[in-house]
Amino acid sequence: MMKPMILRSTCDPLADQPFEIVERKGLGHPDTICDAVMEQVAVELAQAYLKICGRVLHFNADKGLLVAGEVDCRPGGGHVITPMRLVMGDRATFEWRKKLVPVAEIAERVASTWFRRHLPHVDPLKHLTCQVELKPASAELQSVSERRGGPVANDTSAAVGYAPFTPTERLVFQVEQFLNSASFKKAFPATGQDVKVLGVRTRGQVTLTVAMPLLASSIRTESQYFSRKAEVLKALQSFVKQKAGSGLSAEVTLNALDRRGAGVEGMYL
Repeated sequence: MMKPMILRSTCDPLADQPFEIVERKGLGHPDTICDAVMEQVAVELAQAYLKICGRVLHFNADKGLLVAGEVDCRPGGGHVITPMRLVMGDRATFEWRKKLVPVAEIAERVASTWFRRHLPHVDPLKHLTCQVELKPASAELQSVSERRGGPVANDTSAAVGYAPFTPTERLVFQVEQFLNSASFKKAFPATGQDVKVLGVRTRGQVTLTVAMPLLASSIRTESQYFSRKAEVLKALQSFVKQKAGSGLSAEVTLNALDRRGAGVEGMYL
Protein backbone atom coordinates (compact mmCIF):
# COMPACT_ATOMS: atom_id res chain seq x y z
CA MET A 1 0.00 0.00 0.00
CA MET A 2 1.28 3.46 -0.88
CA LYS A 3 1.93 5.76 2.05
CA PRO A 4 0.12 9.12 2.24
CA MET A 5 2.22 12.03 1.04
CA ILE A 6 1.81 15.68 1.99
CA LEU A 7 3.49 18.25 -0.23
CA ARG A 8 3.84 21.99 0.10
CA SER A 9 2.70 23.74 -3.05
CA THR A 10 5.47 25.34 -5.10
CA CYS A 11 3.19 28.01 -6.59
CA ASP A 12 1.66 31.06 -4.96
CA PRO A 13 -1.31 30.28 -2.70
CA LEU A 14 -4.54 30.55 -4.67
CA ALA A 15 -5.80 33.32 -2.39
CA ASP A 16 -2.75 35.41 -3.36
CA GLN A 17 -3.28 34.93 -7.08
CA PRO A 18 -5.15 37.65 -9.01
CA PHE A 19 -7.97 35.48 -10.35
CA GLU A 20 -10.13 32.68 -8.93
CA ILE A 21 -13.34 30.87 -9.90
CA VAL A 22 -15.40 28.85 -7.42
CA GLU A 23 -18.77 27.12 -7.88
CA ARG A 24 -21.03 25.37 -5.39
CA LYS A 25 -24.06 23.27 -6.31
CA GLY A 26 -26.61 23.04 -3.52
CA LEU A 27 -28.78 20.28 -2.10
CA GLY A 28 -31.46 20.43 -4.80
CA HIS A 29 -29.12 20.57 -7.79
CA PRO A 30 -29.28 17.43 -10.01
CA ASP A 31 -25.53 16.74 -9.70
CA THR A 32 -25.70 16.92 -5.90
CA ILE A 33 -28.83 14.75 -5.83
CA CYS A 34 -27.14 12.01 -7.89
CA ASP A 35 -24.00 12.05 -5.75
CA ALA A 36 -25.91 12.00 -2.47
CA VAL A 37 -28.39 9.28 -3.46
CA MET A 38 -25.72 6.97 -4.89
CA GLU A 39 -23.52 7.46 -1.81
CA GLN A 40 -26.43 6.39 0.39
CA VAL A 41 -27.16 3.44 -1.91
CA ALA A 42 -23.55 2.33 -1.40
CA VAL A 43 -23.82 2.66 2.39
CA GLU A 44 -27.03 0.64 2.59
CA LEU A 45 -25.84 -2.01 0.14
CA ALA A 46 -22.75 -2.55 2.31
CA GLN A 47 -24.96 -2.84 5.40
CA ALA A 48 -27.23 -5.34 3.63
CA TYR A 49 -24.27 -7.48 2.56
CA LEU A 50 -22.98 -7.56 6.14
CA LYS A 51 -26.40 -8.48 7.50
CA ILE A 52 -27.27 -11.13 4.91
CA CYS A 53 -23.84 -12.52 3.98
CA GLY A 54 -21.62 -11.55 6.89
CA ARG A 55 -19.22 -9.62 4.66
CA VAL A 56 -19.21 -6.76 2.16
CA LEU A 57 -19.45 -8.24 -1.32
CA HIS A 58 -18.29 -6.65 -4.57
CA PHE A 59 -20.18 -3.58 -5.75
CA ASN A 60 -19.64 -0.21 -7.37
CA ALA A 61 -22.58 2.12 -6.84
CA ASP A 62 -21.44 5.52 -8.05
CA LYS A 63 -23.20 6.12 -11.38
CA GLY A 64 -26.33 8.25 -11.27
CA LEU A 65 -28.25 10.28 -13.86
CA LEU A 66 -31.25 12.45 -13.11
CA VAL A 67 -33.29 12.79 -16.30
CA ALA A 68 -35.35 15.97 -16.41
CA GLY A 69 -39.11 15.72 -16.23
CA GLU A 70 -41.67 18.10 -17.70
CA VAL A 71 -43.95 20.53 -15.88
CA ASP A 72 -46.66 23.01 -16.67
CA CYS A 73 -45.39 25.87 -14.53
CA ARG A 74 -47.14 29.19 -13.98
CA PRO A 75 -47.64 31.70 -11.14
CA GLY A 76 -49.93 30.17 -8.56
CA GLY A 77 -48.90 26.59 -9.24
CA GLY A 78 -48.88 24.16 -12.11
CA HIS A 79 -48.52 20.40 -12.38
CA VAL A 80 -46.06 17.69 -13.31
CA ILE A 81 -46.61 16.33 -16.81
CA THR A 82 -43.73 13.83 -16.83
CA PRO A 83 -41.89 12.92 -13.62
CA MET A 84 -38.13 13.01 -13.23
CA ARG A 85 -36.31 9.72 -13.82
CA LEU A 86 -33.37 8.70 -11.65
CA VAL A 87 -31.12 6.13 -13.33
CA MET A 88 -28.91 4.25 -10.87
CA GLY A 89 -26.19 2.11 -12.39
CA ASP A 90 -22.89 0.22 -12.17
CA ARG A 91 -22.20 -3.14 -10.50
CA ALA A 92 -23.46 -5.15 -7.53
CA THR A 93 -23.60 -8.71 -6.23
CA PHE A 94 -27.13 -10.10 -6.24
CA GLU A 95 -26.47 -13.62 -4.94
CA TRP A 96 -23.77 -15.22 -2.76
CA ARG A 97 -23.75 -18.86 -1.71
CA LYS A 98 -27.47 -19.14 -2.52
CA LYS A 99 -28.26 -16.06 -0.42
CA LEU A 100 -30.17 -13.38 -2.34
CA VAL A 101 -29.62 -9.66 -1.81
CA PRO A 102 -32.52 -7.39 -2.92
CA VAL A 103 -30.27 -4.86 -4.66
CA ALA A 104 -32.93 -3.14 -6.79
CA GLU A 105 -35.37 -2.86 -3.88
CA ILE A 106 -32.65 -1.31 -1.69
CA ALA A 107 -31.72 1.26 -4.36
CA GLU A 108 -35.33 2.29 -4.97
CA ARG A 109 -36.08 2.57 -1.25
CA VAL A 110 -32.96 4.66 -0.64
CA ALA A 111 -33.83 7.07 -3.47
CA SER A 112 -37.42 7.53 -2.33
CA THR A 113 -36.37 8.05 1.29
CA TRP A 114 -33.66 10.56 0.34
CA PHE A 115 -36.03 12.72 -1.71
CA ARG A 116 -38.69 12.64 0.99
CA ARG A 117 -36.19 13.56 3.72
CA HIS A 118 -34.23 16.29 1.94
CA LEU A 119 -36.56 17.81 -0.69
CA PRO A 120 -39.93 18.36 0.98
CA HIS A 121 -41.53 19.86 -2.14
CA VAL A 122 -40.90 16.68 -4.14
CA ASP A 123 -43.28 13.73 -3.73
CA PRO A 124 -41.26 10.70 -4.88
CA LEU A 125 -44.44 8.73 -5.54
CA LYS A 126 -45.74 11.34 -8.01
CA HIS A 127 -42.70 13.29 -9.18
CA LEU A 128 -40.01 10.58 -9.50
CA THR A 129 -39.47 7.25 -11.22
CA CYS A 130 -36.45 5.06 -10.51
CA GLN A 131 -34.61 3.00 -13.09
CA VAL A 132 -32.17 0.61 -11.42
CA GLU A 133 -29.42 -0.45 -13.82
CA LEU A 134 -27.09 -2.14 -11.32
CA LYS A 135 -25.78 -5.37 -12.92
CA PRO A 136 -23.58 -8.28 -11.77
CA ALA A 137 -19.84 -7.90 -12.27
CA SER A 138 -17.41 -10.37 -13.81
CA ALA A 139 -16.50 -13.53 -11.91
CA GLU A 140 -13.01 -12.18 -11.21
CA LEU A 141 -14.33 -9.00 -9.57
CA GLN A 142 -16.99 -10.86 -7.61
CA SER A 143 -14.27 -13.09 -6.14
CA VAL A 144 -12.40 -10.26 -4.40
CA SER A 145 -14.36 -10.78 -1.19
CA GLU A 146 -13.19 -14.43 -1.11
CA ARG A 147 -9.45 -13.69 -1.16
CA ARG A 148 -7.36 -14.85 1.77
CA GLY A 149 -6.44 -12.10 4.17
CA GLY A 150 -9.68 -10.25 3.57
CA PRO A 151 -11.12 -8.28 0.65
CA VAL A 152 -8.84 -6.40 -1.71
CA ALA A 153 -9.40 -3.38 -3.94
CA ASN A 154 -11.59 -4.04 -6.95
CA ASP A 155 -10.59 -0.92 -8.87
CA THR A 156 -7.71 1.49 -9.36
CA SER A 157 -8.15 4.65 -7.35
CA ALA A 158 -6.23 7.44 -5.72
CA ALA A 159 -7.34 10.23 -3.41
CA VAL A 160 -6.18 13.83 -3.35
CA GLY A 161 -7.18 16.71 -1.13
CA TYR A 162 -6.34 20.25 -0.24
CA ALA A 163 -6.74 22.64 2.68
CA PRO A 164 -7.65 25.16 3.84
CA PHE A 165 -10.42 26.89 1.87
CA THR A 166 -9.51 30.21 0.32
CA PRO A 167 -11.65 33.16 1.49
CA THR A 168 -13.56 32.96 -1.82
CA GLU A 169 -14.20 29.23 -1.48
CA ARG A 170 -15.37 29.71 2.08
CA LEU A 171 -17.70 32.56 1.08
CA VAL A 172 -19.28 30.60 -1.80
CA PHE A 173 -19.79 27.58 0.47
CA GLN A 174 -21.31 29.70 3.23
CA VAL A 175 -23.72 31.40 0.82
CA GLU A 176 -25.11 28.07 -0.42
CA GLN A 177 -25.41 26.72 3.11
CA PHE A 178 -27.18 29.90 4.20
CA LEU A 179 -29.71 29.77 1.34
CA ASN A 180 -30.55 26.11 2.01
CA SER A 181 -30.58 26.40 5.81
CA ALA A 182 -33.71 25.66 7.83
CA SER A 183 -33.73 29.18 9.26
CA PHE A 184 -33.57 30.79 5.81
CA LYS A 185 -36.34 28.56 4.44
CA LYS A 186 -38.47 29.44 7.45
CA ALA A 187 -37.93 33.16 6.81
CA PHE A 188 -38.36 32.79 3.02
CA PRO A 189 -40.62 29.75 2.44
CA ALA A 190 -41.18 30.72 -1.20
CA THR A 191 -37.57 29.83 -2.12
CA GLY A 192 -36.58 26.49 -3.65
CA GLN A 193 -33.58 24.26 -2.95
CA ASP A 194 -31.99 24.00 -6.41
CA VAL A 195 -29.34 26.56 -5.50
CA LYS A 196 -26.13 27.23 -7.42
CA VAL A 197 -23.53 29.83 -6.46
CA LEU A 198 -20.72 30.99 -8.74
CA GLY A 199 -17.98 33.18 -7.34
CA VAL A 200 -15.47 34.97 -9.56
CA ARG A 201 -12.70 36.88 -7.79
CA THR A 202 -10.51 39.46 -9.48
CA ARG A 203 -7.96 40.52 -6.91
CA GLY A 204 -10.04 41.74 -3.92
CA GLN A 205 -13.38 41.98 -5.77
CA VAL A 206 -15.74 38.98 -5.78
CA THR A 207 -18.79 38.74 -8.03
CA LEU A 208 -21.33 36.20 -6.77
CA THR A 209 -23.95 34.95 -9.21
CA VAL A 210 -26.71 33.02 -7.46
CA ALA A 211 -29.45 30.94 -9.07
CA MET A 212 -32.36 29.96 -6.80
CA PRO A 213 -35.95 29.42 -7.93
CA LEU A 214 -39.03 30.75 -6.21
CA LEU A 215 -41.85 28.24 -5.79
CA ALA A 216 -44.62 28.75 -8.35
CA SER A 217 -47.22 27.71 -5.78
CA SER A 218 -46.18 30.65 -3.57
CA ILE A 219 -46.01 33.28 -6.31
CA ARG A 220 -49.32 34.60 -7.67
CA THR A 221 -48.16 37.44 -9.88
CA GLU A 222 -45.07 38.80 -11.60
CA SER A 223 -44.99 41.79 -9.27
CA GLN A 224 -45.08 39.48 -6.26
CA TYR A 225 -42.17 37.49 -7.71
CA PHE A 226 -39.95 40.56 -8.01
CA SER A 227 -41.04 41.81 -4.60
CA ARG A 228 -40.09 38.49 -2.97
CA LYS A 229 -36.86 38.39 -4.94
CA ALA A 230 -35.91 41.87 -3.67
CA GLU A 231 -36.48 40.74 -0.07
CA VAL A 232 -34.34 37.64 -0.59
CA LEU A 233 -31.58 39.64 -2.28
CA LYS A 234 -31.50 42.14 0.57
CA ALA A 235 -31.05 39.36 3.14
CA LEU A 236 -28.42 37.71 0.98
CA GLN A 237 -26.46 40.92 0.52
CA SER A 238 -26.47 41.50 4.26
CA PHE A 239 -25.18 37.97 4.88
CA VAL A 240 -22.45 38.28 2.24
CA LYS A 241 -21.29 41.63 3.62
CA GLN A 242 -20.98 40.08 7.07
CA LYS A 243 -19.11 36.96 5.88
CA ALA A 244 -16.82 38.60 3.29
CA GLY A 245 -15.00 40.53 5.99
CA SER A 246 -12.45 43.22 5.31
CA GLY A 247 -10.36 41.26 2.83
CA LEU A 248 -12.99 41.00 0.07
CA SER A 249 -15.47 43.32 -1.59
CA ALA A 250 -18.47 41.31 -2.83
CA GLU A 251 -21.23 42.04 -5.34
CA VAL A 252 -24.29 39.75 -5.58
CA THR A 253 -26.60 38.98 -8.50
CA LEU A 254 -29.69 36.80 -8.01
CA ASN A 255 -31.38 35.03 -10.93
CA ALA A 256 -29.58 36.97 -13.62
CA LEU A 257 -31.91 35.96 -16.48
CA ASP A 258 -35.00 37.56 -14.91
CA ARG A 259 -36.83 40.16 -17.03
CA ARG A 260 -39.72 42.31 -15.88
CA GLY A 261 -42.65 42.27 -18.24
CA ALA A 262 -41.72 38.92 -19.83
CA GLY A 263 -44.18 36.85 -17.79
CA VAL A 264 -43.21 33.26 -17.01
CA GLU A 265 -40.22 33.55 -19.36
CA GLY A 266 -38.75 36.29 -17.16
CA MET A 267 -39.07 34.53 -13.79
CA TYR A 268 -37.14 31.62 -12.31
CA LEU A 269 -39.99 29.48 -10.94
